[in-house]
Amino acid sequence: MKPCKKGLALFTPRQIEIIQMSGRGLRVKEISDALGIKHRTVQFHVREIYEMGGVLSMAHAVAVLYGIN
Repeated sequence: MKPCKKGLALFTPRQIEIIQMSGRGLRVKEISDALGIKHRTVQFHVREIYEMGGVLSMAHAVAVLYGIN
């Protein structure tokens, strides 16, 4: 499934990566290991995802990214 235009406009490319990985069930530590960044950096991106996307959970962020809501 591809992200919708609205979802792509709301998030940065790194945030989209994190949302997609979260949607596959990866946790913050697993995402940070996979991307080679600190877990605090992932947590920062997650906070920004919540604020920028107006979402209440990462599942909601996945729905917004893919236009499922």
